[in-house]
Amino acid sequence: MRDTKLPPHHPERTCLGCRTQHEAHDLLRFVCMPDGMVRLDFSGHAPGRGVYSCCDRRCVQRMLRVANFTAIFKRSVLVPNFDTVYQDIVTLLERRVRTCLSLGQKAHVLVSGYALLQRALAQGRVSYVILAEDIAPERAAEYRTQCLQQQVPYVTRFTKEEIGRILGKSAGRSAVGFVESPLLALLGASLTSLEKVQTASQTV
Repeated sequence: MRDTKLPPHHPERTCLGCRTQHEAHDLLRFVCMPDGMVRLDFSGHAPGRGVYSCCDRRCVQRMLRVANFTAIFKRSVLVPNFDTVYQDIVTLLERRVRTCLSLGQKAHVLVSGYALLQRALAQGRVSYVILAEDIAPERAAEYRTQCLQQQVPYVTRFTKEEIGRILGKSAGRSAVGFVESPLLALLGASLTSLEKVQTASQTV
């Protein structure tokens, strides 16, 4: 008997900044709170109607400037300024990155510790590397060289103490490597979104 099972359906929503459609889970969702303030929905499924924006600084700025939130939510609303929304978005995306790292540690798909990470990189087992912001310059240069040689993407994020704490370690970690895992896609998406929000030009 032929399998007629359809692939899972992922609902799409329109970004109010650029007016393009994307899968809802790839967008930022905003809702109107009981006090009338438009807020970023940290859970992604808060009750009530939601409006959406790409994880892009320019789209968020444009949405806040041109969207008629009163008409959308059919009530008087208070719209926060961009700086407030920006801080909420960074907090949300960093939380997602931390969650991916924590889950990766529990799933045994992370490699940390200088000797272990060096060996894993040399063996070609590492698919992504996060370097601590306060890593020693010579150690950072060593990791970057290895990543370039192995064609492994890397990013600088968090302090050594923060990385250690996320991984449940008693000591800090200057770098952590992610081996191939379904979690890697979630980590990469969150880091890419975070970079877009933080580095995109403020000029719309």
